[in-house]
Amino acid sequence: MTGNTERLNTALAGRYKIEKQLGQGGMATVYLAQDLKHDRKVAVKVLKPELAAVLGAERFVVEIKTTAALQHPHILPLFDSGTADGFLYYVMPYIEGETLRGKLNRETQFSVDEAVRITAQVADALDYAHRHGVIHRDIKPENILLHDGRPMVADFGIALAVSAAAGGRMTETGLSLGTPHYMSPEQATAEKEITGRSDIYSLASVLYEMLTGNPPHTGASAQQIIMKIVTDTARPVTELRKSVPPNVAAAVARALEKLPADRFETAKAFADALSNPSFTTAGRGAGSPKLAAVGVDLRVAAGLLVIVGIAAAAGWRLGTRRATPDAPPSRLAIIAQGSDLGFSGVARTIDISADGKMIAFAGVDAAGKWLAVTRGLDQNEPMPVPNSTGVGQIKLSPDGRFLYGSQSGSVMSRISLAGGTWTQLPGVDATPFLVFNTDGALWWSNALSNAIHRVGPDGRDSVAGSGIIQQFLPGGRSALTIEVGTAANSGTVTLLDVKTGSKHAIFDTPAVEVRYTRGYLVYVQPDLSMMAVPFDASAGRVTGDAVEIARDVAVSGAGFAQWGVADNGTITYIPGFASELVRVSRDGAARPLVDIKQRYHSPRIAPDGRTVAVDIVRPEGRDVWLLAADAKEFTRTTFQKDGHDPVWALGDRSMYYTAGDSRRLTRFHVLPGSTVPPRVDAPSIDLSYTGALIPGGSTYLSTVPGRTGRGSDIVRVTSGVAKVDTLLGTAADEAYVVPSPDGKWFAYISDQSGRPELYLRSLSGLDVQLQVSLDGASEPVWSRDGRELFYRRPTPNGAELVSAAMQLDAQPKVLGRTKLFDVSGFDTATPHANYDVAPDGRSFVFVRRAGGTHIVVLQNVPEMARRLARGTAAAR
Repeated sequence: MTGNTERLNTALAGRYKIEKQLGQGGMATVYLAQDLKHDRKVAVKVLKPELAAVLGAERFVVEIKTTAALQHPHILPLFDSGTADGFLYYVMPYIEGETLRGKLNRETQFSVDEAVRITAQVADALDYAHRHGVIHRDIKPENILLHDGRPMVADFGIALAVSAAAGGRMTETGLSLGTPHYMSPEQATAEKEITGRSDIYSLASVLYEMLTGNPPHTGASAQQIIMKIVTDTARPVTELRKSVPPNVAAAVARALEKLPADRFETAKAFADALSNPSFTTAGRGAGSPKLAAVGVDLRVAAGLLVIVGIAAAAGWRLGTRRATPDAPPSRLAIIAQGSDLGFSGVARTIDISADGKMIAFAGVDAAGKWLAVTRGLDQNEPMPVPNSTGVGQIKLSPDGRFLYGSQSGSVMSRISLAGGTWTQLPGVDATPFLVFNTDGALWWSNALSNAIHRVGPDGRDSVAGSGIIQQFLPGGRSALTIEVGTAANSGTVTLLDVKTGSKHAIFDTPAVEVRYTRGYLVYVQPDLSMMAVPFDASAGRVTGDAVEIARDVAVSGAGFAQWGVADNGTITYIPGFASELVRVSRDGAARPLVDIKQRYHSPRIAPDGRTVAVDIVRPEGRDVWLLAADAKEFTRTTFQKDGHDPVWALGDRSMYYTAGDSRRLTRFHVLPGSTVPPRVDAPSIDLSYTGALIPGGSTYLSTVPGRTGRGSDIVRVTSGVAKVDTLLGTAADEAYVVPSPDGKWFAYISDQSGRPELYLRSLSGLDVQLQVSLDGASEPVWSRDGRELFYRRPTPNGAELVSAAMQLDAQPKVLGRTKLFDVSGFDTATPHANYDVAPDGRSFVFVRRAGGTHIVVLQNVPEMARRLARGTAAAR
């Protein structure tokens, strides 16, 4: 036994004999013990020492007596409580079985009938407690025990007892009074008055997870989850599981309403609705269709998140610094509706105007393609930018009149936001590092060549030094740059004298990117934190200590942050955009392949079906990794910090992938697991991605930027030769090309009809064209036997996966089209599919979003930094 256990045994001698530790929770450690007086097994919960130190023993015992009077078949009774040798403890029956969490971890999803039954029985317990004036405050799967399938709610009222006994001093413990995934919005915002409707919300969140496999809101940190709970609307359960009855979906929607008054009045009413087939609701919660419009929804009432203040009131630690109530109320969460926020690990997808009044970001249209969207912070609706399909590397001009970006090409273009067409900027690579100077010159950098270019008003390009250009300081005589060092995608912040070309380091801390705003340098570190430090721009030196102002900023493997910094001290950024790799059966049931959330892209299943190749964007770079069957970790395969878009070779264990700068891609061939380095298969050609091999030959298909200046064209490339032959190039946009398994046909997407549709043509001649889809399509993938052609079809509420049964002969035919399951929550990709089908055709591997579906706006960052600095100094 441990020293703590022995001490506890001594303290409880004569009453309980501790046998072993069962587990630990946020507030207590649980032990299995023998009740010596009654000769029975019991569970003894001992409060954490740091919590007990804040609580008064007498007050705790008094408050916990309230819950001891509860007697209900679905409430785990409280046998005893007290204090001994400094321990605060309470005793409950020992239930042989498992928690609901254990069952969820094992099964992921329950049958609808079982999920509703468990929820109704827990609701009956809650209704009983609420009528006796007791609110649980911490309903979660861990607090629901299953005894012979019958749920029993544990720790009933313990959170209330602890809160009352602490006398409002819970933040002194650093512990939380609620699990973030299941907290109600009023708990997340630390409202003083918590009613039974809070428990109803939490129970609905548990039901949501039993039905869909995940809670309503997920995120990479407690901060993200709390933000979503307060501002975001959960996806309808029917989008994630079509078999859920309408009345159950409607009941979940109402129980998850943000305002307590909009939820069920009682837990009994919630249970009744779950069993009433005729129950409906007009609410727009998690059972109703979501908005299909591209854009964001600024929740004025609930979206002004004082994240730091909320976290402190709820007892959460954000990073290594506990938030304080003095943090300024200047963090706004702008929530993207559903899948409408675009994101890339290799392209900048967000910026803010110099005056801080407007943001521009990548949205996703109904067909899954990117387009640019602008949003004034004082506007109610976003505004799509005309003719901006496929735009990346988003940058606003200093005056906010023009949008710069790249459209499936290798150079930057610009368009007037007042209307017009895109104009290319010769000599300016498609780059996330585009900077304006006061003399009208454009400066840009290429991260791989580590060069700074200057394009004057005359359009002439000249190399102006090494490093990565960041921003010109006021006056335009000096510029902030990053000198890339040994650490991937980051380096030393330096100040470049434009006239002399001389540089000096400002500080040594590695930074991914840096900007100046109103007396402060703001920079993002490789660990995804955002820092601010006082800076004298005229002297070019730091004048104080740095403070952390945000965490979990999305950082690209290409060496930039998904952020924008305005001159007025406003910053916008996208939090770390996590995803998960999931296997999905043909009925839509999904389970994670591995319990690791990161930025996945382009999964490809090996010919034997036992290994998945996927490229992963990490702060240190982007490379291809392998996940073997039943493995819990990935094995790295490429090491260029830019390897992506893996494609398995046919008939062996080798693969192809691409790496390179924004102008040219090099295609490599590698044998995973071998010590032989990758060989160049096709050097520096103008491909959009790796492409796919044509079976039975040494050629492959890919796409290149369209020669007409619009969209993409389909090309045929001989393996090992840097020669590109156009297979199909028209005024339309042709993309997503995939050769058939028999090597005779190729499928592709074209917008020749005015809408992206899936077509089929012969590789031996282009005279035959068969339209496969009828109402929009993207991301086609062949089954390995060539009998099915899968594609993503847009719907009013998102997208769905469709199987087209194919007959491939002299006159190919579509034998039928079958909807398989909803794919709204799965990531899209262009110019190829972001999923793959197993060799046996029974399952798929998808990339599913796990977080980061919103935009954060920080206002008055200099004042925020000053207040945080004062708080840090006061804490010393």
